[in-house]
Amino acid sequence: MPAVRRAVVPAAGRGTRMQAVAAALPKELLPIGGRPLLVHALADLAAGGIEEALVVVSPEKPQIAAALGGECAGIRLRYAMQPAPRGLADALSLAEEFAAGGPLFCWLPDNHWRPDPGAPSATAQLLAAHAAAPAATLVALLERATATFDPASSGSAGFVEWHRLPGAAPSAPVAIDRVHAKGAAPPPRGTTFLKGFPMTLWSADLFARIAALRRDPPPGELDDTPLLMALAREGRLRGAVLRDGALFDCGVPLGYARACAAAST
Repeated sequence: MPAVRRAVVPAAGRGTRMQAVAAALPKELLPIGGRPLLVHALADLAAGGIEEALVVVSPEKPQIAAALGGECAGIRLRYAMQPAPRGLADALSLAEEFAAGGPLFCWLPDNHWRPDPGAPSATAQLLAAHAAAPAATLVALLERATATFDPASSGSAGFVEWHRLPGAAPSAPVAIDRVHAKGAAPPPRGTTFLKGFPMTLWSADLFARIAALRRDPPPGELDDTPLLMALAREGRLRGAVLRDGALFDCGVPLGYARACAAAST
């Protein structure tokens, strides 16, 4: 199985929910513990063995390339311009040549993963799951008690329904049966749910799927959620439950405040 060495980091969104906090600064450059969010994301990717990343930017965010340059956190960087924020799938489509026919990581940098001391990076955990399901698209997941779900600090992340494969070890990837629409409430049954984490290891057919989606696009932006829904229906979507750390959605003010507080302890 070829090693996964490349990642795409979409950073062209408007960030309207964070304008009161970020002002003229791109939200991806907001600091946590003295380092920008984007640098934390790249450091996690590097800890998992990623060597090169394509950062998708917009004309309104020249500060990102100026701040990061051609290399950051040990990762070689390239840049692609998304002229208008037409959705995540549209941003991913810009990485087709960069991916060179192989699987591709995607990390949304307005999210911050804080591993416990000595724990593996989120990237390393997802790569371990990839070894068990190399042909599938993998999404990283978090397990939380439903009672602790707080939309104000978790943004509009989606949720999934899943089952464990027969004979699989507890640490093995789970099979995702259904992907709920972004912003939908968590499934009510049971005491826990798995929350979609904005980090995905896409299989090599990603770009063919985006091209098919363009031919019959849904209303609004060209998002990745329809792609994930289709993969789940086909039985080709797996989830890796991240352990030994905490996720902060820094695309909303409360999530960012909590990430900063955690970094100061």
